[in-house]
Amino acid sequence: MKTPPLVAIIGLFLLSGCGSNTSSAPTRTTSKTEAQAIAISSQSQAAPSPGFADWQSKDSLIALSYPTSLTPTRDFSGTYFTPAGWRMMFDGSPVGAGVGQVRFTAKSKSADEMPRIATDILQIGTSRNADVVADCLTRGLQGGSAVKEPNRIIGDVSFTVYSNGDAGMSHQLSSTDMRAMYQGTCIAIDRLTISVPASVNVTSHPKQSSATVEQELATVLASVTFH
Repeated sequence: MKTPPLVAIIGLFLLSGCGSNTSSAPTRTTSKTEAQAIAISSQSQAAPSPGFADWQSKDSLIALSYPTSLTPTRDFSGTYFTPAGWRMMFDGSPVGAGVGQVRFTAKSKSADEMPRIATDILQIGTSRNADVVADCLTRGLQGGSAVKEPNRIIGDVSFTVYSNGDAGMSHQLSSTDMRAMYQGTCIAIDRLTISVPASVNVTSHPKQSSATVEQELATVLASVTFH
């Protein structure tokens, strides 16, 4: 018995449609998903870290990244509480010939029961002067309160580390001072905190906490590389 022509045509049409959906739909879905994943991966690799910027010394010797909440400067002047110069000196020695490469300064307020207003500094200086290079790792670091700390690796370079401090009737200064010789250059990295009671510095009202500033400057230091 022969199948009526109209029924045969309808059956053929349905069979063709089911076959098309079965074979091609999964292929198109998988391809689209893979393409989206590749695009997202490429964008993630190319996009810079949000809220960060890059800095590099003019001679390209030093590079680092910093949060945009901080401002890099080459102002190495001092104040009543803040030492001046491209490197910190705690034994009365002159700073010597050198170049202040970059300094970050931030003010903060501690969360202590008796809060203090702090000025935090991270600075990097360099020198190729023969007199400076001769005793780069020790000059200026062995003051009366100096403590030799374990060496520290920064950007694959080993740094000699000292901690120093000073205190007056109201102010306190603590400093971690790092020195290294790299490609004939004396590199000085100093991390200072100078603080006074909030009751003394009544005109300063920093918004950032001391813990936040500490973390930001630690992030900068961890990003330092040498070339």
